[in-house]
Amino acid sequence: MSLIIWAFWAAATILFAFIAVPVWLITLPFDSRGLVLHYASSLWGYMYALVNPYWTIRFEGRNNIRDDQPCIIISNHQSLADIMVLYGLLRNFKWVSKIQNFRIPFLGIVMRLNRYIEVDRMKGRSYLKMLARCEEEIRRGNSVLIFPEGTRSPDGKMHRFREGAFRLAVRVKVPIVPVIIDGTHEALPKKGFMFKKRKKIIVRVLSPVPPSSWGTEEPGQLMQIFQNLMESELNKLRANQ
Repeated sequence: MSLIIWAFWAAATILFAFIAVPVWLITLPFDSRGLVLHYASSLWGYMYALVNPYWTIRFEGRNNIRDDQPCIIISNHQSLADIMVLYGLLRNFKWVSKIQNFRIPFLGIVMRLNRYIEVDRMKGRSYLKMLARCEEEIRRGNSVLIFPEGTRSPDGKMHRFREGAFRLAVRVKVPIVPVIIDGTHEALPKKGFMFKKRKKIIVRVLSPVPPSSWGTEEPGQLMQIFQNLMESELNKLRANQ
């Protein structure tokens, strides 16, 4: 079954790449934020999660992300499946991804047309360019989605955050919206391509935290505040399952 799902995903990616190009061309003159293509991509991406017979997905607090107010969305990162699931929020955002994903045939085309934001984790200049691109999109009115752990968790636990998202927040002064995702690590582990059966995935969107409530503008301290908050919320979520 896993091979069938992967084959379907590959075929759907190729097909959507051919759809994305004309959508981008048609909407380019009047859609400066790229909303139409992003929402089409969200439906396409979330479809991958919906058609997987092994997964059930529940969203909580989706309305805490508003399309009329840009924010920085921070989420823990358990699996390759995370972005597919998070597309199901059906909210406007540009997400930050490692540069290798932009090099995947057809998928990379869709990501570039959407102006998603690449980062080469091996190059410091790429990190600075990524922050500048994030700021540009926020100034344009788009939210930005960042995985502050920087990579997928190998064990499902929340690992140490990096400061990038919080340096950006201090600079642009927009709300930070924490998102907790759980279940994707078991559903599709970092090391492996086999789907696990009957896995429940939960996405919990916490309330936006405006700059006036941060209590600090020092990125390292801000990072630790949000890491503590999200770890506590993840523990609560798991305790109630």
